Amino acid sequence: MPHEQNKPVLEACVAVLDVLNKKGNLPISKIATFTRIRSNTLGKYMSILAEEGLLEKEESVSSNAYRITEGGKNVLTFFKMDNTSECKNAIDL
Repeated sequence: MPHEQNKPVLEACVAVLDVLNKKGNLPISKIATFTRIRSNTLGKYMSILAEEGLLEKEESVSSNAYRITEGGKNVLTFFKMDNTSECKNAIDL
């Protein structure tokens, strides 16, 4: 399947948080695989999420992994609360 190049930024950011919430700490290459977002685009989204305190980068000798923060979990919960009304409309903008 091809990469989803035209995925709206908000939808992509929620997808990243969802993957990290379900799969645990992951390197950016794995996040790109699960979300089907190109690595260079994903890097921009990861920076946005990190700046907002929704995920953290954990650096170790063997690899760099990202993890979702409590703030990220709260945002994810908000967007999953009612995916048929206001939240879905916000993502479609």
